[in-house]
Amino acid sequence: METKQTQSLETLIKELILADLRHSQLIFGLEALQLAPMDYHFLNLYQLIANWMGFRADEEMDTFMDIYQSFMYKSTSYPISPHGLDLRPLVDQCYLTLFQKVKKIEIT
Repeated sequence: METKQTQSLETLIKELILADLRHSQLIFGLEALQLAPMDYHFLNLYQLIANWMGFRADEEMDTFMDIYQSFMYKSTSYPISPHGLDLRPLVDQCYLTLFQKVKKIEIT
């Protein structure tokens, strides 16, 4: 069976980041209202994203998580919009920051 790849890995990663940003808006909002503990509701999409981008070692993952979590927290300052349209610039910024970091890791 032949399958056709219709999306690039970059596009897929950006869509996962967007999904996680939208989800972060929800769980941080619930936490702010004291309706549910945050730790119960994380999707752990970061593991897929980190792996696909090439972050492997513990130190690399620590760096990845510092960057990634900072963007998840930033999502709360963006309006909630249909399909996360308002979050697209943040998605691009997150991806670019992570991509630049992984390129530096590969060089050293």
